[in-house]
Amino acid sequence: MCRFANLFIFLFFFDSVISLTDDVVIQAFGANTLHTLRSFFAFLPFALSFPLYFLTGTVAGFPKRILLPMALFQIWCGLFLALPLPIYLGMQHTNLLLSSIQLFISITAFIYLHQTTKKKTWFFTSADFSHMVFKFKRVFGFATANIIVVIPLIIVYLAVCMSLATSHLSRGFIRLDMDGISIEARTYTHQGRHLYLLPTFHIAESTFFRTLIESLPESSTAVILEGVTDKHRLAPTGLNYRQLARRFGLEAQDNRIFLAWHAVQRCDVDISYFSPETRSFLNAVRRSMKQWSSGNRITAFLASMLSPRPDPNLLWQDLVEMRNRRVLECMHRLQAEYDNLLVPWGAAHMPGIEKEILKWGAVLKNRRRVKVLNWRHLE
Repeated sequence: MCRFANLFIFLFFFDSVISLTDDVVIQAFGANTLHTLRSFFAFLPFALSFPLYFLTGTVAGFPKRILLPMALFQIWCGLFLALPLPIYLGMQHTNLLLSSIQLFISITAFIYLHQTTKKKTWFFTSADFSHMVFKFKRVFGFATANIIVVIPLIIVYLAVCMSLATSHLSRGFIRLDMDGISIEARTYTHQGRHLYLLPTFHIAESTFFRTLIESLPESSTAVILEGVTDKHRLAPTGLNYRQLARRFGLEAQDNRIFLAWHAVQRCDVDISYFSPETRSFLNAVRRSMKQWSSGNRITAFLASMLSPRPDPNLLWQDLVEMRNRRVLECMHRLQAEYDNLLVPWGAAHMPGIEKEILKWGAVLKNRRRVKVLNWRHLE
């Protein structure tokens, strides 16, 4: 047991040194030369942290004062990605901070062991484990505490992190809370015109779509609709949100609700503008959705797991940034013809669109919160 604990402390320290060196090199030169070595030595203390966590809770006399914080730190970083730090700091700065903290914990542990052990060593000795007692009663108490206390706390922690991430990354356009999901519709003024950013979801409660368009102006108003075209039949299996929505007792978005406004503009791109990787990914998503809607959920899950993953940056450029540029061009052109512009686009597009219109000099005038769905209403 002594060798096991010392091995963990050494790997914890060695991982911190490699990680900090790698992070400093990345920050200074942008080179990720130690990635493979870092990944290997990061996995070892992470894997050992779980049996250590079990031993600190079930074995009396186990030196938990040092080992428990180190094990919990590894679990927090490896299993929970050190949330919510990456939400606000980004992954690079978070990694640099965590590797620095890990090195500090390692040095503190070595100093503590050196000062408290009789032989003034930097590691544990067999004497530190001479009073250990394993009892099944402690195992039962440990298991009960984890089921009743730890697991619910983890669920609450992940829910809070998800809510923080959603609000931060969407710049407040989307809110996730205990009741459900809501969006924030915003109104801006620019050169005497009104710009309405109306974040939408493809699937929501039926009341969401009606509430979203309430009190919107009809005279001198243009609606800029979202909707990728497919002129060359590159996506033979079209997305069908209706079947999926019915599975959960919800309603799919129907752009016909905007036909009350006579000036309807479609300012989206054609799917042929997307990269082959993005088109392949979208077709895989369509097939998985179709299988899920038809009840073949295991097949849909396996297909989604086995399908190739495109570059996230490439997906973002194709599905969000390219289309944002198109809608912004349309907004800029239509401002000369209409007093009011309605932009009912997906919520993921809103932060980028808002950022650009604020550069134009647009001023935020009004916010309105609209409920997308309530958790209790899901079937």
